[in-house]
Order: sequence, then C-alpha cells, then structure tokens
Amino acid sequence: MSPDAARLPAARRTPARRRLAWLLAWLAATALLWVSVRAVSVERAAALLAAAHPAWLLVAVGCNGTIVALWAAQSLLFVPRGHRVTWPRMFEVMALTTTATNTIPAFLGQASGVVIMAERAGIGATASLAVLAQHQAVEGVAKVATLLLAAAIAPIPPRAHRTVVAFTVGTAALLVVLLVVARRTPRAPHAGVPHTRRRRLRQAVATWAEELEALREPRRLAMGLAIALLMKLAEAGGHAAVLRALDVRAPVGTPVVALAAVNLASSVAASPGNVGTYEAGAVFAYRRMGIAPDRAAALALAAHLCYLAPLVGMGWVVLGVRQVAGRKGRASEAARVRGGE
Repeated sequence: MSPDAARLPAARRTPARRRLAWLLAWLAATALLWVSVRAVSVERAAALLAAAHPAWLLVAVGCNGTIVALWAAQSLLFVPRGHRVTWPRMFEVMALTTTATNTIPAFLGQASGVVIMAERAGIGATASLAVLAQHQAVEGVAKVATLLLAAAIAPIPPRAHRTVVAFTVGTAALLVVLLVVARRTPRAPHAGVPHTRRRRLRQAVATWAEELEALREPRRLAMGLAIALLMKLAEAGGHAAVLRALDVRAPVGTPVVALAAVNLASSVAASPGNVGTYEAGAVFAYRRMGIAPDRAAALALAAHLCYLAPLVGMGWVVLGVRQVAGRKGRASEAARVRGGE
C-alpha cells in the first residue's frame, strides 16, 4: 500500500470529526436555548424588539466594537520584543480573527487566528501561539473576576456552582502552568545529539516559552490584565445599552450578571458564534434578575446581535477595504505602464 493510500482514511476522518464537533456544539446550544425560552411568547418578544430605540442599539454596537481595538492593543503588548508590528496591522489581524472565531467553532477560530497573526503580522507561528496563550490567561482571570462580581450581586444557583468552581480552578491552573513554563530556563541541547522528533519538539516548546515575555514582567502582565478587564467592561456596557434600548428597568448589576452568565454558558457549550449558548445564558441571567420571560428573550437576542454585528462585520470591512485598495493599486500600476509606453 502506498503512503498516500495509507493516509487517505485519516484524511477522510478529519472532516467527519469536524462535522461531528459542529453537530454536538449545535445540539448543546439548541438544548440550552430550548430550556431557556420554552415559556416565551415569540410574538411578544418580536414586538419588544421592533419597539427598541435605534440610538441605544448603536451605542451597544459601539461598546462591543471597542473590544476589537482593545484586543489589538493587548496583543501588541504580548508580542515579543524581537518583532515589530504596527497598531493598524494588529487591528486588522484582530478584526479578521474575531470574524473567524464568531463564524466557526471556537477551537477552529482560535487556530485560524494564530495563522492570521503569524502571516499578516509577520511574527511567525511560535510568537502567535505565545500571544494567544497570554491572552487566554488574562482573559480567564477577567472572566473569573466577572463571575465573582456577579455572584456578589446575585448568588449563584446550586446547579451552576460546580461549573463556576471548575472554571475558576481551570483558569488558575492554566495561569500557574504558563507562569512556570515562562520562567523555566531551557536546557541547551547536547552536542552531537541527533535531531530527533522529540528533540525538535522540545526546542519548539523552549522557543515558545521564551516568547512568553509578559508572564515574566509584572508590569506588562498587569497592563494586559487591565485591558482584559476593560474588554469585559465594554461588553457589559453593551448589555446596559440594550436594556435602555428596550426600556427595561432592572437592578444596577444586571449587565454584569448577564455578562457572567454568557461567559459561563459559552465556556460550557461553545457553538459557532455562540448562537444558542449566548441567548441561553443571557435569558437565564435576565430571568434571575426579575425580568419577564418575553423581555428576557428579546434582550438576549438584541444583545447578541449587537455583539456579533461589530465583531463579525469588522473583519468583512477590513477585507473589503483591502480589496478596494488592491484594485486601486493595480489600476495605478497599469496607468504608469501605459504612460511609460
């Protein structure tokens, strides 16, 4: 049997596994959504959405749009010093990454983000993985802080307590592991040792660990965490603006509780764009804060649309601008060639 024939079954299984991952994600999201909105009147929720104030919806879109800018600033902070990346280029990278992460399953979106950063920012795969790891670390801490604040506003129900504890422990473990790896001095390879696959892997991991610079510098790490908290504040601002858009009177801490519930639901069952999981978490939070089912469903849908609009649309805008600029450049070049003739 040829090597290509031997690899063929595995190649066929890979798309099948991806389809299975999509199916499981959608099933989990659908189940969560059905549990959350089974008492909702669709007609009433649609009427509430139709009566929403456009100006406040635009404010919500703007709040969520700042997440991309903040993420670009944080990524620049985490890029190793040996690489030079401008803010506009990093903003472009983050816009394309958020489009990917919100249109395909989360793990594929993150992988696409690494590839986009490695190629468009020109820092390579190793540095891109280091930036992603440091972002995940501070993002996890920011999510835990949001959960703790939400728990102080509205006590966590018993059925969600274990999930919160597991998420907190997992975040702490990830941070500790990354801190240990970042501070570990790599051992130099012995001379004369052949370049085996294991040795190449160890060298790649050692190089990646060296790129985790922010985890060795408290000031950069603190700044990265501060930006992660600002991103959560912007997202909570989006929820607050949607509450105003639908004229819903709710306790002051409702946006924080909604944000925490959305983050937790998305961590438990991630679907493309968090469709279903986002709404389920938001409806649960709004209901817990005393909002009627119809209003809770309308709020959840409006909040998600105001979240997806900038995070998905910004990448398409970047691609459109680049395409127009490319056409103008080709047209100018053609005009110069004709002029030279």
